[in-house]
Amino acid sequence: METIEKRIQGHIRYIDEMVHEKHHEVAKKYDLTVEQFNLLIELDELCIDVMEPINAPTVGQVADALGNAKNTMSDKISRLEKKGLIARSRDEADRRVSRILVSEKGRSILKNIRKEAAQYFVERALKRMDQDKLTHLEKSLADLCEQLQKEDENTG
Repeated sequence: METIEKRIQGHIRYIDEMVHEKHHEVAKKYDLTVEQFNLLIELDELCIDVMEPINAPTVGQVADALGNAKNTMSDKISRLEKKGLIARSRDEADRRVSRILVSEKGRSILKNIRKEAAQYFVERALKRMDQDKLTHLEKSLADLCEQLQKEDENTG
């Protein structure tokens, strides 16, 4: 017989898969393939703390971080650049090197996709639930988050 812990893990996995799929559906509305959408997310995460173009990752660094060949990554980045979702800048110290930043348009599209896919999709489902169940779910999820944080601290 399956334990309650395994059933809960299955529910969490199912929710994650549903939201993930919804992101891909919404990305298509913005004329992004799944691969382009995932690359844009990865670039955004790599550039999250970058304030100046001089500190942005190079095409080679992005390729290494994502386990791709440099020329393959350069082609993928070029497609996003043509759509205005990323910007390249030449490295001041070595003009042969391109640094990559997600453009404002790219960040805006990511924000919209995340909002539409996760927030509205999950929010609509939650609004259909009974208030008592929502209150219990929120408390249970908060407790689970607390336990996961403790587990992470103990293993980290």
